[in-house]
Amino acid sequence: MKNIIFSGLRLSLFLFIGNTFAQQQDTLYADSPQEAANHVFALLNPQQSGGNLINRSVEAHLFTEEQMGGNYDQIHDFTSWLWMYSDVQKSISGFDAGTAIEQKIEQLGEFVQEHNFDTERQIMPFGLVLHQVNQLKNPNQLNLQNNQIIPPSNEESLYEQILIQSAASLEAFGDLEFTEGVLKYDTTFISTSSEINNLGIQIDVGNGYQVFNDQNSEIIYSRQFDSTHAMAILSYQLDTIWHLDTLQFYLTIEGTGSGTKAAKNNKKKQKYFDKVYIHDGIQVRYEVGVIYGCGNGDKLRRPVIFVPPYRPSIQPVSLKGYYKQYNVKALFHALLMKGYDIVILKDEQGNESLDMAGQELLRLIDYLNVEKKENYPNEDWENVVIGYSMGGQVSRYALMLAERRHMEDGSPHPHTKLYIPFDSPHHGVNVPIGCQTVIYEMARTWNPLALMHKLFLKDEASKDMGMHAIYNSTINASWPNYTIHPSSAPEHIDLLSDFNIDLPHDYTPSSDERKAYPSFSRNVAVSMGSYLNNYTSDPGEGLVAGQLMFKQNLITPILKPWPPFVIGVKYTRRQLFAAKYGLHEPAFKRNDVRLVGFAVPVIFNRNYYTEYAKEWDNAQGGHKNVFYKHIVPPIGATNILKSTTLGIGNKLYDNDMMFLPLVSSLGIRKTIWPNNSLYFNPRSNMLFRQSRYSATDSEFFGYPNAGRPSDHFTITPFEAVFADDQIYEHIRYSELGGKGIPDTPNLDSLRNFLLNEIEADVVQLQNKVIGE
Repeated sequence: MKNIIFSGLRLSLFLFIGNTFAQQQDTLYADSPQEAANHVFALLNPQQSGGNLINRSVEAHLFTEEQMGGNYDQIHDFTSWLWMYSDVQKSISGFDAGTAIEQKIEQLGEFVQEHNFDTERQIMPFGLVLHQVNQLKNPNQLNLQNNQIIPPSNEESLYEQILIQSAASLEAFGDLEFTEGVLKYDTTFISTSSEINNLGIQIDVGNGYQVFNDQNSEIIYSRQFDSTHAMAILSYQLDTIWHLDTLQFYLTIEGTGSGTKAAKNNKKKQKYFDKVYIHDGIQVRYEVGVIYGCGNGDKLRRPVIFVPPYRPSIQPVSLKGYYKQYNVKALFHALLMKGYDIVILKDEQGNESLDMAGQELLRLIDYLNVEKKENYPNEDWENVVIGYSMGGQVSRYALMLAERRHMEDGSPHPHTKLYIPFDSPHHGVNVPIGCQTVIYEMARTWNPLALMHKLFLKDEASKDMGMHAIYNSTINASWPNYTIHPSSAPEHIDLLSDFNIDLPHDYTPSSDERKAYPSFSRNVAVSMGSYLNNYTSDPGEGLVAGQLMFKQNLITPILKPWPPFVIGVKYTRRQLFAAKYGLHEPAFKRNDVRLVGFAVPVIFNRNYYTEYAKEWDNAQGGHKNVFYKHIVPPIGATNILKSTTLGIGNKLYDNDMMFLPLVSSLGIRKTIWPNNSLYFNPRSNMLFRQSRYSATDSEFFGYPNAGRPSDHFTITPFEAVFADDQIYEHIRYSELGGKGIPDTPNLDSLRNFLLNEIEADVVQLQNKVIGE
């Protein structure tokens, strides 16, 4: 059964359908708003409408709506550019807009990888949408009889031509410590209709207009000033008439918010690395920044290797950004003073498959091992490898592969004494199926933000790591209810098989949890997540599984300020729920009702349920900020929900959205947390020995063997753990501190824990001899 045509349709289409319903009492069914729009407007003569009817664009962006009414004064950014590109693609008869939008996002990812790998400048393309389209002047003139439109005798009089325009710097993420920006000319991201000829572009980034074309393809600007506005002058010929238009846009993503970079204005440039070079792999490349330890001169001697987290294809990142992220409470200074070399990696593709990235990381480790031996032939310092989030899994793969090949064919030893996965998802990444459902549902209507996140969910790294993948799950549809049977992608199952079956060697311990982890190194783990309270026991929230997570309950007037004047009401209700282990529990519900002229209801309902989703929304642990109470991120699930409405949700989680819980970071044995019933306090159960350290430190870290000397490896594979009860957000500890308060004592404890584990004279058994 198909859905009654739903709320996403543009107002002019509503009016047309409203009049049709009132006159004919016909009912139109569709599976998606786009299908409904395509069905209705396909009844018109495409030769008369020009084949680019903007009314076809359902869920149109606000800027598109305003330009249809003659207002071109908005300041554009990446999101508005992508939306308007989407609206134009939807307007073209018979064009697969969803494919076009996904292709453009993929092209942007390819651009970022090509231009932002071996540079500390952020290079982003200039995007332009400049299209002449048609719109209906008065849908009241249309009539529907026997599923056919009866237009007036002069059908071409129904339409008028308008311009849709958007200029933007195609930056989708916030600043990651780039001091210099480059706006790049690339025709891939300049979309114009065939009627536009002799296009000329000039850009002003604050120091006067500059010609911008293939010959003058780069405009350099500072990312350290308060001003983030830029101006584009477009000159072009349309219908033999020359036009000159001026468009404003934001140079950086910060320009769309209230933040300022004034504090950076007088900041002197700092040299962060003694050496930066490119390690060329077969399929994955690494940019490597090295800071040599005190007394080592300009030669590598005692490397501490920092392996980066997951990064979407369209997100550029700087080595300096990683430096500042990892350098908690001057950790690097303390290590350098002890003679350790800091080695920070930036991968060319931050979303490559883990096996490919792991193999290339191993090639890099082999290279570093040879280099340090050549530099100091009479010394034998072993490596320390610290992997952040996905980087912990890449490091795990590389070290286990090195150990297996060394034992089986005598290949080089990994020569690594310490492996520290930092907030790393050993049991898989938990992107709750409800959040994936939001993306899945909105992508069906060609919401460009949802299409972008859909690509993130389906890239190689996400398929490897995701516990559940909605695009690999079975969805049983019986409108308006859709039941999801969550399952993993085959790539995730294969990766777990690699860790448990293929990578262990004959000398790997097989009777405990260490089997699927490196065995030549000492292994310790860090988790940025609460262990004192789960949702139910949290006195501040009292959250429970199945509880409402996000709610939009909004009544919005529909106004069309150009003739004919139309008024209506839109009622929107969307609800997202925390996961609950059980049969047929709600995950996401969408209910929209619109009244055109306060008379004709147009309704869309869609309810998604999950069956036995083993998710961790109701467990204690850390979070990834996807839903905010105060600050809306430039992209994210909140904006996907909000992107089709002017209102905001009136209930949503704050610092309680499960993304990387404690049990995954610490590799807690799965039999301890079956059926999503986990409540595990490592401090009280096994992990801490308070007599060894101060009372403050004992709240954060400890040694499992001290609490359970005979069986701790049956619970966790790690020999020491750090579990922070106040720093919630995933791997952003250096910025956030305890619940958003920077420089809390927790960061001192974290730094001390890392130093104690790395430096041999503090922790017993630290210098574990290879093979023992």
